[in-house]
Amino acid sequence: MALDWVLPGGRDFGGRVIVQQLAKTKQLLAFLQNFATLRRKRVTAYGSGDKVLWLADLPRDLPSGWKDACRSAFSTEKPDEIPELWLEVRKKRRPEPPPIPEEIKPWLPDEFLDKPEEYALKNTEDLFDLVQGKTNSATKRNAPKSQPNRRDWSATEKLEQLWLEYLVNQWEPWAKEFRIWREVQQLYEDVDFIRRRLEEAEERYELVLAVGLLQWRDPAGVTIKRHLLTASAEISQDAVRGVLTVTPAASFDGFRIELDMLEFQHRPDLGPVKDELEDLLEELDVRAWDKARMGKILRLIANRATPDAQVDENGWRPLERADKTFRIVLAPALVLRERRPTTYDELITRFLEAAENDPRFSTTIPWEHFVAEGEALSDSSETVPEDGGLSGNVGDRLYFPLPMNDEQRKIAEQLRKRPYVLVKGPPGTGKSHTIANRKLSAPLVPWVGPLSHLR
Repeated sequence: MALDWVLPGGRDFGGRVIVQQLAKTKQLLAFLQNFATLRRKRVTAYGSGDKVLWLADLPRDLPSGWKDACRSAFSTEKPDEIPELWLEVRKKRRPEPPPIPEEIKPWLPDEFLDKPEEYALKNTEDLFDLVQGKTNSATKRNAPKSQPNRRDWSATEKLEQLWLEYLVNQWEPWAKEFRIWREVQQLYEDVDFIRRRLEEAEERYELVLAVGLLQWRDPAGVTIKRHLLTASAEISQDAVRGVLTVTPAASFDGFRIELDMLEFQHRPDLGPVKDELEDLLEELDVRAWDKARMGKILRLIANRATPDAQVDENGWRPLERADKTFRIVLAPALVLRERRPTTYDELITRFLEAAENDPRFSTTIPWEHFVAEGEALSDSSETVPEDGGLSGNVGDRLYFPLPMNDEQRKIAEQLRKRPYVLVKGPPGTGKSHTIANRKLSAPLVPWVGPLSHLR
């Protein structure tokens, strides 16, 4: 269904927009779009307030009993079976350490007995020394200097043998499983942290799946480390089973290209390849794990940026450092970040696209007068009501809820001649006061509005 695009003012005057006015409208909208871009603060890299979860760090090669602990279309051999499952992590029961033989406990340090999980990363040789070191020193201390105590040496050997058997047969299998559990548990806690943060302040934070990491040191020496493609994501929780799932958000409408980390003059001009990019992004859909399709998109952007750009769609991890070469690696990640105000930009972009592509695009009379300011307008471009723009029998006296000054009186007089007026002026000159009077005396005023946003 075709849409009638109407610029601020709320009135559609159909085909009253002449070619010259439409051209000026496009120029003004493009100026507003570029000006908003220039004023926006450039964020060149992820900061301390961002939570970045690199998918390259997901647990891999899990044993058969842990296959359901972590699943993702990015790491499975058959991603087409779960195309929208960007990540699923399941909470697992913590494995308990095997009981230590009573004969060995007196020879072990208290730290090991109290927190054995802190020793799970140590190898068997290091753990064997926990007992061997003590038995050696105890034997040397108790044995006579002239004659070795063979009974003590035999008991020591039996103790060390018992400790070694415990380490090999019980400790090592548990430690291996515990390391897997800790890796999965850490991932679960990271995703749950993101979920809680979104629930607490969804209006402030957003979660995106980001792919195509740009790492580049620009001509000014600024290091850039941000993703070029992002898509909205959401987290759902099955609290009964302890499962967290990351999927495309309900508002998912494709991946967006982000270039605001670059200086304006360094941003690739994607206008000539806009249609091709849109087709590739539509074909990609939610399949950010499709390296072939993703590689085409990233190379198209990179080659429009610099002639020496390099793209590695097989690079799952960030590069160690950036240099003067425009480098892009896939490096998919879930990113929790503060929302950026984009409503104004999106509105201007929609108006601009409609002005360029929609034959039914129309403007309001105040907008037409504004873009034609300084030129003589045709009398046919506006319609003045028979009552001079005022409704009702109001006479010469004006009634407002707030005090009125001479400027506001002049505005009222202008409204007797035409059904609109543009109020222009810097902050603090009474625009809000004027609008309050006009809005609260609506029967007297068909339309009034400021040129710029009120502060």
